[in-house]
Amino acid sequence: MPRQSASCVRDPAEKHDPARAAAPGVPGAPIDDTMAAQLQTVFSRMQSPLVLRLHLNGGDVSAELRAYMDALAAQTDLLSVDEAGRHR
Repeated sequence: MPRQSASCVRDPAEKHDPARAAAPGVPGAPIDDTMAAQLQTVFSRMQSPLVLRLHLNGGDVSAELRAYMDALAAQTDLLSVDEAGRHR
């Protein structure tokens, strides 16, 4: 299994800071206008819907991941988020 460099590994003791996770200039938004424009290029090539199935544990990192995936799915009707073990 490939190993991540130390600079890519998150310290488990580090708490989620929503302000730091937010995009510059857009408080609370994980996806800024530039990133949204880049994502539209990718989404325009998608030919069928995709479900992002998340396996979360209720911790801070899981909440952060869910927020990012919800923000991503909000960019297109072709993406949806489903939490494994939960029924909609």
